[in-house]
Amino acid sequence: DARTFRQEFEASFENLTGLVAVSFSDENISAEVQDLQMFRLILGLDFNVDPMAGICAVKHNDNLYVFDEIMLTGGATTWDFAEEVTRRVTDHNILRRSGFTVMSPRSPWKIRDKITSINTALYDANGDRRTFIHPRCKELIKALRTLTYAPNTGLPNKNLGVDHAFDAFGYLCLQQF
Repeated sequence: DARTFRQEFEASFENLTGLVAVSFSDENISAEVQDLQMFRLILGLDFNVDPMAGICAVKHNDNLYVFDEIMLTGGATTWDFAEEVTRRVTDHNILRRSGFTVMSPRSPWKIRDKITSINTALYDANGDRRTFIHPRCKELIKALRTLTYAPNTGLPNKNLGVDHAFDAFGYLCLQQF
């Protein structure tokens, strides 16, 4: 991210407040973001049981448009998530005739790579904001504004309860950037 670059390579004194999504700002929030049905639906999912968090987006011209989030509680299953996506996103050729394409790595991504991918998607080294999030994505926005590192670990603090939407968004960003 730009602040870390200035601190490490330009000897600038930067306040890196401990936030994980240091590149996030109100400039990433736009009420104009919408589900653009002509583009491929992209989903990021944190396969947790409670809550199961999903982020819905489309990508156009190298920009990511997050238009919805799905937060299922009460022991939701992957089937529950698929039904909710189908209910909310009624086209996209009915989710390619319900044969979703699943893209996931053979082994888990490194946490540091996920964080870097998120910060780069939000605001890259060229000074471009490439991700825009609809204000209705309240859990994701809350996570981006408040998730901090756990003391003395260099890892996001999972005890804050805002990490599920962040993780789902991170998996989406890792596939797209």
